[in-house]
Amino acid sequence: MTRIKRINRATDFGSYLSFSWDTQNTEDFKRYNLLYGWNYSGKTTLSRMFAFLQKPKLPEAITGHFEVAIEKPDGNTTTIDSRSHQGILPVRVFNRDFVSANFEQEHNAPAVHILGESVRHLRDEIKKRNKQIERQKTTIESIESKQTKHKSGIDQKKTDFARTIDAVIGGRYNRTHLDRQLPMVRQSPVAYLLDDAALESYKKTLATSGDYKEIPETIPNLPDIPHLFESAKILLSRSASNQAIDELRNDPILEDWLRTGLNIHQEKDSCLFCGNPLQNAVLDKLNAHFDRELEKLRDDIRRFMQEQLPESFRVDFPETDRFLPHLRQSYNELRERGIKWKQQCDKQLETLRIALDEKLKSGLDRGIALEDFPKPIEDWASLQGSIIAAISEHNGQVGDTGKVAEQAREKIEAHYIAELCNEVDFTKADTIQSTFERRIARRQSLITKCRQQISNLEDEIRRNSVAAERLNELLQILLPNSNVKAHPVNDSTFEFQRDGNPARHLSDGEKTAITFAYFLITLEDQGSSIEDLVVFIDDPISSLDSNHIYTVWSLINERLKQCNQLFVSTHNNELFTLIKDEWVNSRQQQNFSPEHAGYWISRYTDQAGQPQSRVEKLPDLLRKYKSEYQFVYACLHAFAYASTPSPHEAYTAPNLLRKFLEAYLGFRKPSGGAWHAKLDLLIDCPVRRKEIHKFTDDASHIQKPARITEHPSYLTNAQSLCKEVIEALKAKDQGHFDSLGALI
Repeated sequence: MTRIKRINRATDFGSYLSFSWDTQNTEDFKRYNLLYGWNYSGKTTLSRMFAFLQKPKLPEAITGHFEVAIEKPDGNTTTIDSRSHQGILPVRVFNRDFVSANFEQEHNAPAVHILGESVRHLRDEIKKRNKQIERQKTTIESIESKQTKHKSGIDQKKTDFARTIDAVIGGRYNRTHLDRQLPMVRQSPVAYLLDDAALESYKKTLATSGDYKEIPETIPNLPDIPHLFESAKILLSRSASNQAIDELRNDPILEDWLRTGLNIHQEKDSCLFCGNPLQNAVLDKLNAHFDRELEKLRDDIRRFMQEQLPESFRVDFPETDRFLPHLRQSYNELRERGIKWKQQCDKQLETLRIALDEKLKSGLDRGIALEDFPKPIEDWASLQGSIIAAISEHNGQVGDTGKVAEQAREKIEAHYIAELCNEVDFTKADTIQSTFERRIARRQSLITKCRQQISNLEDEIRRNSVAAERLNELLQILLPNSNVKAHPVNDSTFEFQRDGNPARHLSDGEKTAITFAYFLITLEDQGSSIEDLVVFIDDPISSLDSNHIYTVWSLINERLKQCNQLFVSTHNNELFTLIKDEWVNSRQQQNFSPEHAGYWISRYTDQAGQPQSRVEKLPDLLRKYKSEYQFVYACLHAFAYASTPSPHEAYTAPNLLRKFLEAYLGFRKPSGGAWHAKLDLLIDCPVRRKEIHKFTDDASHIQKPARITEHPSYLTNAQSLCKEVIEALKAKDQGHFDSLGALI
């Protein structure tokens, strides 16, 4: 069975600021452990460590941590650190916290049910179900760990991609934003992927969307090439018969000169150049060469070439870099097609011009065949419309740069999420997570089923168990004259009554007694077995008078002897002595029996002046003697003659001095009367006697050691008065002084 071996260490845990277990001088905890210490020594704080092992939740005032050594059922030792402890150990603690928790309402408390022998098998079934639950919880923790690891890997991928997106588009983009868009993109990642050029263009658009202006939507209409071709074809096919002079036909310059001269000399009789008479034969020959039909054909060709047939088409396409970056790729393709179309047209124009020039030079008298017009590479009107549409799209987006930037962000975001989808198979990942969830759900279903079975078993236990009656039996023992009883209100609560009426004003002593009785009963509540429990009882007679000491001692001895491990801490010397005498095996040496041990909870001041608590070996003066008289004197003597007394020693001095004087003076003068009335046996001066009396009475009511700092002279005065009493003892009762001195 699990037992607590020792408190290895504690840091800033209440008054245990820097505690370490002294393994050389302090033995490990045994099965039965008695812890003795005065008020504010650290007993309750120690009990809170044990309470944390039962339920890992600390009081608000405690923020530190501790480590305990645990002896497992197999005999091996392990450690538990409060910073990582999440489990529940079979530990039960009675302390002031337990009292407060069970008196949140003045006279109500949870119902108590104690198992009878007839339903012990039901408790065993509950144990089995609880073990099944623990096994399933362990399995669930393992599955959840794997599930978390798998999900963390995917989440890290998402986080990395979100950081990349944030670096590009900004806006504090994080994984939450990515998760919102992921379902849409993962349906078809390919549709959202961009090539490198497109991605860079969208990045540039996002960065510079406000730097661009509108582009005029003016792309001129080109001439009708097929019509020009047909017109040229007709001209080339025409011919005019004439009596051409070979010399002129072969010399176009001379021919043009003569044609001009012939036109000038119409209706003339003499040559304007030489003055000689014009000869009709020459004129007739020249007119035959320059036939009118032929001239008309020549004029038609020249007029067509000058007025209808351009040398090239004038078409200016806007430069690509005037467009928004993300529109450039599609526009540039249109622009290149337009340039190709223009080049083809220019080439066709050149073909027509060459053919017509050739016709003028030597082919007017015959028809020239022209090859069929080649089919255009594409329809110019359609291409022109596409280019204008691209310009229009650019102009529309330039008018709303905010929308352009947002669209660029969306494209970039979707692209990177698509890349993530290519890296991570989310469908497979979802399947894996679903498998984990189904496995967890199956085990949680088993836990729910076990818990329902436990609930049913507990209901059956309640039907066969006792409640208020059992509590009243203990109250009759602890509070025989108070007439306080537990009265059932319903199946789940009961109230405390005094003489049949609600006990409205329970004293602190009554609350302690009632809660202690309740605690004893709950040790076997809901299937627990006291043989499995580690029980810690802290100051069970706090607020109770001395008449209850034997009762409490008897209940502890009778009810808790079967505990797996028992701890009892107290500041009351009578209870301490009763338990110690029960646990020792030698009346002479007062040595503890096997499996029994005693410890001293002390408070000291460290080198930095900080008060601290520690658990140490029980001093011999407390272990050997029934009374704490010898130990009290030893403490007073150490304080009185200390070179650097601590505030905590000064804080305990009034009570110690009073205990010592009550015992000593009572022994010296057994007759009745207050102890301070007998102080003249030691102190001669009435003024000093009054001061000592005042010191022990008033200073005993300082509630906390910190109050000493409010009285700067307190420590010096306390040490001086204690030393005065000890010196008086030496002067007035040398034999007694020497006898006590021999003990320390």
